[in-house]
Amino acid sequence: MLNIAVMSMTFASYFCRLFPNADLDAGYAAAGCAIVFTIIATFGARFTGNVQNIMVGIQLSDVLRIVSIPGMLPGILFCYPAMVFMKRYPNAAKRSFLRVPTWLQIALCVFSMGISFYIGLTMLKSLNPSPAISMVVFYIAGYGYCFIRVAYMKKQGVDIIARGKVEPASWIEKNKPLTAEEEAKPVKNK
Repeated sequence: MLNIAVMSMTFASYFCRLFPNADLDAGYAAAGCAIVFTIIATFGARFTGNVQNIMVGIQLSDVLRIVSIPGMLPGILFCYPAMVFMKRYPNAAKRSFLRVPTWLQIALCVFSMGISFYIGLTMLKSLNPSPAISMVVFYIAGYGYCFIRVAYMKKQGVDIIARGKVEPASWIEKNKPLTAEEEAKPVKNK
């Protein structure tokens, strides 16, 4: 039920932004979304899958695969920061309340990357050609838009790529040199 409530509030906020001149109350919109989501959950995915087939001609399982595959295949992109954290932020790692040995952290990341890549590849192989082509076209268009947006923002004087490379001040603060007291604490992270 909590998932339905969270989704309802999220959808309601976007719905109200979609129609700014309609003077919609977000509470009523959230209640309406909650009713719709509860009905969908009550009647199950099979019925909604059939509705999906009738409306757009794509099975619900294909839609879920199309959305999941791009998140699963590049698993290395999500695990890489965790793997290099100890090297890049050694003092922040020593201050951490959860000290995981480096070898275990890397082993878990490699295991996670392998599982993610395997599941993504399995989903990709089970996808029908038409949705697969649609997915590729959609993501190529998305990347194209990204490059166009970066170029446009550069002309406006904003370098999005350079901004993304700037380290947050909070991480610089966490990685400041250790005090004598912190240095004396035993570190089990070697």
